[in-house]
Amino acid sequence: MAKIAAIADWWWPDTVGGAELTARQTLKTLADSGHEVVVFTPGPTSSTLDDSVRVERIFCRTPRQTYQASGAVKSADLLVAWLAPRQRSPLLDAVVEFGPEVIVLHNVARFGQIPAAHLKARIPDAKIVHVHHDLSDACWRRSMYKRGETCASVCITCRPKAYLQSRAHVSVDSCVAVSEYVRSTLVEARVMRPERSSVGYPLGGEGPPAAPTQSAAADDAVDASLRVGFIGRILDVKGLNRLIEALAIAQQDGVAITLVVAGEGDPALVARYVRLASALGVHMSMLGHLAVSDFADCVDVCVVPSQWPEPFGRVPVELAIHGVPTIVTPVGGLPEAARIAGGLSCVASGRDSKALAEAILRFTRLGNRRNAIGDNEMSEVPLLTEVLLHEIGRLTEGLATRNESGHSAPLDDSRPERT
Repeated sequence: MAKIAAIADWWWPDTVGGAELTARQTLKTLADSGHEVVVFTPGPTSSTLDDSVRVERIFCRTPRQTYQASGAVKSADLLVAWLAPRQRSPLLDAVVEFGPEVIVLHNVARFGQIPAAHLKARIPDAKIVHVHHDLSDACWRRSMYKRGETCASVCITCRPKAYLQSRAHVSVDSCVAVSEYVRSTLVEARVMRPERSSVGYPLGGEGPPAAPTQSAAADDAVDASLRVGFIGRILDVKGLNRLIEALAIAQQDGVAITLVVAGEGDPALVARYVRLASALGVHMSMLGHLAVSDFADCVDVCVVPSQWPEPFGRVPVELAIHGVPTIVTPVGGLPEAARIAGGLSCVASGRDSKALAEAILRFTRLGNRRNAIGDNEMSEVPLLTEVLLHEIGRLTEGLATRNESGHSAPLDDSRPERT
């Protein structure tokens, strides 16, 4: 059993988005595998997560103390992170006091330069693994997305950050990215080294979907009813407005469509989308927050119309596990997620409303909706939990721990069997 300290800048134990959910599942798996895992994150109090992972929320004197904050507070927090990094010292001191053998860095953008060198200097024998959930180490906006377009490379404004983070990564023993898109982008930006990087997909505990049974397409008769779903946080960059416009176009071909929305967001933005749907004659049902399994029962197909480059995109794979196909836009890691979903996902030809409408109309002409899209291109993929367990075992090879009888035993670096 190894002592593992995980560091993240999220508001644990509250789940804000997919990256936080991924981290929670991963760290719980590490704890269930026999490792002693403690999470260190900014916050006023200590708490316990899932009865197996202790979360130490360490108070740091920084401008931002809650997730919901104004733009001015977020900007001030960013400046403090880079110009006064000692404000994070209480959290790093707590990590050093814990004395971990392995340190797992999740998203630590609010720390400024990643604290790998600082921790390595104070705990020389500790191994450091950095899990990259996004592109924050190469971009101030964390996504390489600006003015409605994806950046082709690291821009002049972000090059200083990428350079500083690349210097800090010299002290990192292994990097694990949540998609090949994230890994290749950060390698190209020279933030991580190819020989020290790998990919582990955040597919939860259910594993990759099985290959679906193919069925022949039906004739050209358009089905008269279709439930199209959207799930996730409601933000401008998520493209819900494009989806509403696409459904209005699709309905011109005589398709009766209901848009089922499962998610929450700014009330003003939600109200704006409701007005848009009403003006375009699109029937929209707002269900609020829903579990993926419940959402899957409410829709025939899901659309992920994101305009910004999702680092991976859990939705296509999670819904494929429940037998629901997904149409995604060709940005970021979404096409990669679509390939993993195999026969249960496809990529729209473009990012605009017309391309989405064409993809939806093609979908309505398929016979067995849940089994008729594409071929399964990836029947076996590396899961994030497996890769992380493997990397921890590899890096700590030869390190002895005390088993229950008091005898020394080497760490197990084998990958667990999938269930």
